[in-house]
Amino acid sequence: MKWRTVAVLSALWCVFAIAPAVVATRLFEISIDTSIGGPMVGVWMVGYLLQFAVFFVIGRKSPHDVMLGWFLASIMPFAADWSAPASWWALVICAAIVLGYATWLSWSVYRDDRLSRDGVQARGIVVEVKRPMFNVVINNAYIRRTLRLRIERPDGAAPYEAILKGTFIFGEVPEPGASLSVLVDPRRPQHVEFAHTRTTSETTRPRMLAPDITEQLQKLTAMHRNGDLTDADFAAAKRRLLGT
Repeated sequence: MKWRTVAVLSALWCVFAIAPAVVATRLFEISIDTSIGGPMVGVWMVGYLLQFAVFFVIGRKSPHDVMLGWFLASIMPFAADWSAPASWWALVICAAIVLGYATWLSWSVYRDDRLSRDGVQARGIVVEVKRPMFNVVINNAYIRRTLRLRIERPDGAAPYEAILKGTFIFGEVPEPGASLSVLVDPRRPQHVEFAHTRTTSETTRPRMLAPDITEQLQKLTAMHRNGDLTDADFAAAKRRLLGT
């Protein structure tokens, strides 16, 4: 299962991110007053490159957005390397941050695997489409939105509301009243994902029938008028739609 692969890689990432700081401090017996030598920097750089390579694989395997992970992979090894000679407590804090993120990511992927295996197919009626504070546009073609859904399950459970975050092509953002096919985790009913997904650059969107070009243009124009799309986003989406 995918979560086992991510969990193993995440554990390896934690080791490569923190171990070089411990090894260099013990091996070269450095302290805050010790000058930095070439061999010690070499140990740090090897560890940094290894953890970065491992996290690159994690990013390819994980269905989740790992932007925060990339940030941690960029700065935490340096923070650990430079803080270890000064204070072991600082190193413990760095290790806790890295381990905490790795645990969260592994758990999230485990939940997704469990949902794919045991999920109950249901219908989600869009109640509200929530706009983010900052408009997020991906590859000039996709836009993120948060949907508030009314979940109707076929197993007789009472309808309830849940939140679902997704990435949609311009012009295909579902409107209130639209019906989507979703999977519901029977153990955690608030965990809802699209039943039919397509992965594009690690993003996921519902599989929906594309409306005709006129209707999509009307939706794009409405999104532009409402401030959901900037002038540049609107122009890029219109060119893509018209194939120009």
